[in-house]
Amino acid sequence: MMLAEWRDQAACRGIPRWVFFPPTGGGPKNGRSGGPNTAYNEARAICSACPVQAPCLVSALAAERGYRGEKGRGMRGGLTPTERDRFTDLVGAR
Repeated sequence: MMLAEWRDQAACRGIPRWVFFPPTGGGPKNGRSGGPNTAYNEARAICSACPVQAPCLVSALAAERGYRGEKGRGMRGGLTPTERDRFTDLVGAR
């Protein structure tokens, strides 16, 4: 499946970016409190039902090689930045 094709089928299409890239601690934009895991709850629910979660995750992992940390990375492929870091550590992709 080509890049544009899977993105056209993504469950996140049309949903505000801040849902997947929340400010630290939830922030005033989305009215939530708590840390990044709390802020990612809505995104996680959307990703879990997405028909193209796998190609999204592959794309995220490829784009982020060598980059670690939360800032600017957001929920992609159903995983938070920290979860993607742990995943790549487990499979030895780095």
